Amino acid sequence: MHKLVRNIYIFAAITVIIFISSWYWQYHQTSRRVEDSARQLAEMSVCSLNRDVSMHLSQQAAVIGAAATFISSRNWENEDILAYLSALLADNESFVSIYYGTSANQMINASGWQPPEDFNLRERPWYQKASIEKNTVFTEAFLNASRDRLVFTIACPVYSGNNQLLGVVGGDVDINSIAALINKRNPENEGFSFLVDSKGNMMAHPEISYQPGSTLVDVEEYYGDMISQLSVTTSGETVFPPAEVEGYIAYHPLEGTDWQLGTYIPLSFFPEFPGT
Repeated sequence: MHKLVRNIYIFAAITVIIFISSWYWQYHQTSRRVEDSARQLAEMSVCSLNRDVSMHLSQQAAVIGAAATFISSRNWENEDILAYLSALLADNESFVSIYYGTSANQMINASGWQPPEDFNLRERPWYQKASIEKNTVFTEAFLNASRDRLVFTIACPVYSGNNQLLGVVGGDVDINSIAALINKRNPENEGFSFLVDSKGNMMAHPEISYQPGSTLVDVEEYYGDMISQLSVTTSGETVFPPAEVEGYIAYHPLEGTDWQLGTYIPLSFFPEFPGT
């Protein structure tokens, strides 16, 4: 009788061990499948969004490039340049201002803004970056000269026929416009996408809306050091638990800029995730 009871206990113990092992194996396999799916979805989402945003920025850059070509084509009067820039501004709602700053510190601004007497446009980030890189550039986010908007500037240098720098054409874009484009693409209202400039400023995030007078949000102040690797100009991925919901971020440098674009997908997005 005792032998029978002992055998029953042994059988029960073996059954429990097999059940726990099977459950653990199935849990582990399910978790791995979910993690792989989240990683793949984040990667596909950020690549698709990267293409869309890059195309949008390229179209805007073409507008500024056309202005630079126009100005360099002949010795225009200031009135002619202003009329051309005003027409561009009216036809391109993405820009809040389009202007030309000359190497002699003269500004022709289609928005009508007049700089103060002590204003040195050659010290502005858009002028310096375009003149140094000698190409169309995208600046980091900053407070504009009239101090009423957070913007980034698309700028293009203007050269004479003998390759002398005549000035720089710039176009200011409110960072809320690029944020609207990125936030619209949040996958199935789950997870989110965001944009960070090379100084670590959060240019776009679904929980951030910049108003006049706002200060830029630093990505590490917002999330700590969990995504500090976004400061590098490479692609990659990282495990990231905002709001204690584990998930994956895939990130890529945005072509033609010094910015990083990222997409976060939580593991809870997938019904088979053990935690849901």
